[in-house]
Amino acid sequence: MNATPYAHIHEKFRHIAHLPDNERIDFLHAPRWIGYKTANEVLEIMQGLMNRIKQHRMPNLLLIGDSNNGKTTVIKRFNEKFGETYIDDNDSLNVPVRLIQAPPSANEKELYISLIDSLGLPYRSSDSSGILRHQVIHAFRETHVRILIIDEVLAVGDIAFQSKCIQTITDFKKRGVTILFVSHNMSDVEKICDRVIWIENHRLREVGSAERIIELYKQAMA
Repeated sequence: MNATPYAHIHEKFRHIAHLPDNERIDFLHAPRWIGYKTANEVLEIMQGLMNRIKQHRMPNLLLIGDSNNGKTTVIKRFNEKFGETYIDDNDSLNVPVRLIQAPPSANEKELYISLIDSLGLPYRSSDSSGILRHQVIHAFRETHVRILIIDEVLAVGDIAFQSKCIQTITDFKKRGVTILFVSHNMSDVEKICDRVIWIENHRLREVGSAERIIELYKQAMA
């Protein structure tokens, strides 16, 4: 009786064993999604934002939790799953989701440049912050961005910088864009977030109103 070759390997991956060495090594090193329960629950909540009807003030969502709880992995997965650009029936470009990282320094222009870069659009670095900000708002409107994901955008900067960030985020909210972001600056986040997802020890600890969850989070961190 002939044993099945590579019977110890899951049938879905047995063909990998027949590839050349370099291709098998590339396969092992390639990133892949392993959706544990909490990650899938968070993705489901985030997906609900995509299905909301556009209105004057869209909800903003905060994802909080200590490091190494998978927050960045989850938002990247969400971006991969729902952020694909497409042309609609009216021949309009649609960019449903954009993901940016916080600028390396507390510079208002760098924030706007990061937003413009996320759409692959040109800009003049010599332009003022006001011009770049107008370009960002116009570009997001023309490309029909539904959700903007910002990672730690309020973690750096002085009060003036953070105030500008909050003003820009509020403008997006009024124009039908939902903001989903990760931040540890609870006081400022509370001003612009409606709901919070709290991950702790790779478990979904709380989901609810920003005021309630942020207070619980502050107490736990005290």
